[in-house]
Amino acid sequence: MSDVRTTLTSALADRYTIERELGGGGMSRVFLAQEAALARPVVIKVVAHALAEGLSGERFAREVKVAARLQQANIVPLLAAGVADGVPYYTMPFVRGESLRARLVRGDPIALPEAIGILRDLARALAFAHSEGVVHRDIKPENILLSGGAAVVTDFGIAKAIATSRTQDGTAAPSSTLTSVGSSLGTPAYMAPEQAAGDPGTDHRADLYAWGLVAWELLAGAHPFADKSTVHAMVAAQLTEIPAPLSSRRPDVPGTLERLVMRCLAKDPGQRPGSAEEILSELDAVTTPNYASHDVATAADSPGATRSLARGGGVAWRRWLVAPGVAAALGIGALWYVRPSADPRPAAVSTADKSLAVLPFTALGGDTANTYFAEGIADELSTALSRLPGLRLAGRASAARVKQRGSSVQEIGDALKVGAVLDGTVRRAGDRMRVSAELTSATTGDVLWKESYEREVKDVFAVQDDIARAIVGALQVRLAGGTAAPNASHGTSNLEAYDLYLRGLQGYRTRGRNLAEADRMLTQAIALDSNFARARATLASVLMVMPYYFDTSMSAVLPRARGAAERAVAIDAALPEAHVALGHVHTEAFEWKEAETELHRAVALDPNRAESVFRLGFMLMTAGRVKESVAAFEQAKADDPLYAVSAIYLAWAYALTGRKAEAAAEARRALDLDPTNEAIGNVYANTLNEVGAIEEAVAFARKMVPVTANPRRLGFYAWVLGAGGARADVQAILRRIEALPPTTWGRNSALTYCYLAVGDTARALDALERAAAKDGDLLLAQAISSPRFDPIRSSPRFAAAMRRFNLDLSVVTAPDGGRSR
Repeated sequence: MSDVRTTLTSALADRYTIERELGGGGMSRVFLAQEAALARPVVIKVVAHALAEGLSGERFAREVKVAARLQQANIVPLLAAGVADGVPYYTMPFVRGESLRARLVRGDPIALPEAIGILRDLARALAFAHSEGVVHRDIKPENILLSGGAAVVTDFGIAKAIATSRTQDGTAAPSSTLTSVGSSLGTPAYMAPEQAAGDPGTDHRADLYAWGLVAWELLAGAHPFADKSTVHAMVAAQLTEIPAPLSSRRPDVPGTLERLVMRCLAKDPGQRPGSAEEILSELDAVTTPNYASHDVATAADSPGATRSLARGGGVAWRRWLVAPGVAAALGIGALWYVRPSADPRPAAVSTADKSLAVLPFTALGGDTANTYFAEGIADELSTALSRLPGLRLAGRASAARVKQRGSSVQEIGDALKVGAVLDGTVRRAGDRMRVSAELTSATTGDVLWKESYEREVKDVFAVQDDIARAIVGALQVRLAGGTAAPNASHGTSNLEAYDLYLRGLQGYRTRGRNLAEADRMLTQAIALDSNFARARATLASVLMVMPYYFDTSMSAVLPRARGAAERAVAIDAALPEAHVALGHVHTEAFEWKEAETELHRAVALDPNRAESVFRLGFMLMTAGRVKESVAAFEQAKADDPLYAVSAIYLAWAYALTGRKAEAAAEARRALDLDPTNEAIGNVYANTLNEVGAIEEAVAFARKMVPVTANPRRLGFYAWVLGAGGARADVQAILRRIEALPPTTWGRNSALTYCYLAVGDTARALDALERAAAKDGDLLLAQAISSPRFDPIRSSPRFAAAMRRFNLDLSVVTAPDGGRSR
């Protein structure tokens, strides 16, 4: 029990019964309590110690009373304020619902009408508060609660109350760390430029800027500056960078709404709307199409489940003080970088269920070049812990996604259905490193275990093993056959080879042009340790995806990939990623039986490894066994719900098997998870096309064609545009592809799509025959089940081409391409 809780319990015993702590934050610590007088649940927030220093309790209570006069449907009211044995606090009602942050983290599609409703409620709250002379100063998704079909805003006036209470006669108190008291108190990710710069003239228009940031994130699915990983970078972005147009992320956003959001994000306050009332007026002019198909229930929500949350502020916030040099450059003395607030309800897992999310560790010291090393340590821990029979691990992609979003431990527990979260940091300098790890309960927010290790880099293996053993002890995981935790299986004792492997693994996961560097790093690692099976398996996987990002054919990389994968299996037959890699090789070579054997072996070795199950589904779908692939993709989603690539292929499989509403919802969810991924965007457009969302698919395809160079992806977009009647667009794509050298890999596949799009079946069959004979294009084989091939499906030439892909002719030549099987 913390000292603060003890103080509250003692000082407020006659008025409140403290039940539990809901978390801690940059400005407060939050407790759930029962109010004795009215027998109702309330939230008690204690001003954080760093801010309470030098704060006048009397002045704070007086300022809270000013904010407490706000009584409006979209504002969570303040009930009381005071000082408990020197500890300033305030109270507010316990709100049942969830924060907007929790909704965003969960990844459920948010239909445009619902999003506009949330933004309208937020604007109403701001309009009323501003009319009463109260500016929020900390508008963000954590302070917006969704309850009873409405959005309500919490913590109005608290930032000003804290700032004013830390002044003496209108000037900063000696102990204050704020350069301009109150103007820079807030969250960098949602600060207006003038607020971040500490401008004492900051007014209500800072809230309008924050409204614009919330709107951009709500509609686009990610913060406009989500790539900024430090406070300095975030503040610099607020001061200088203009967010990308919303339509580049979500084409269905009406132009009137996009213009309103971008006006709110103007750096100059004078160029923003003059008031929240003006925002409301412009929102009334926004018209939206029918988005009923977006509202699809998710499997993660059990029937009748109630989400009860204590709201009104952040939980598990982290404070970051800007370095003195940065502060001087930006004109601010202190900033609060706030991680999202938590969902204080118990995590949706049994107390007997030992489950864990291992987040990618963070590289400290401003050296992003060491990110691969920090993330690699966490990856090794995941690998070791995944072998424990009594422990369930969240998928790596999902863990990385919630880390990127800055979710609190309770929100992670809710989103990934885990009982604990392991996070950590790594500082590396020369041959020394400091690794700090912390295990936190996702149910209560309590720290279960934490430790720091200062060692030489060469001791990284021992540190990983120490952490793994500590986690097992903290979770009291039941182990089969003994009590010792397994050591991490590094696969090599050569530290240089291991370091190169981690760099290559990072390149593989980030894809794109990083794949070439990954190839080089992994090849060097293998040269240093020829028995490094994991490096060989990862190299094979890198080679298998390179043709999807480079102008290189599959036939050019397949022999190297096959050799690397086969050798990896020979070295370590129990290594799941080795069988995944070999299964991928067999899939790209159209060796379906061998591919299925290897992928089933990979799944058997690690049933909860989403990548293995996804690859199995990918193989089944490509082999024409679309209905069978659905179960695999659904299992991958259950294992790793925020794995975007798996999500988009589940959407496509749903579309091909007639589950249109589910397909549309899953496709939109996948794009929201990873909006810059070329492969996801390609399949997204095609999926929407398959389910009949033609206008949306065409709009997206038109946006992507000018920035797409890969001929096969252009062919897919031509398919979509042709279905939408955009024949001129298809002809323009066709001219681009016909102008490519005849030897360009994927050219014939792209021509097949284009000719089908314009109804030229004869030339489509010509191109198909050339593609089958020369290209060896798996994507073409994968698309064969689509209805777009039905016009040529009965042709003997089609069947002959399919033999080159070793596909089951009884399936792919059936009138429906096997979609009903």
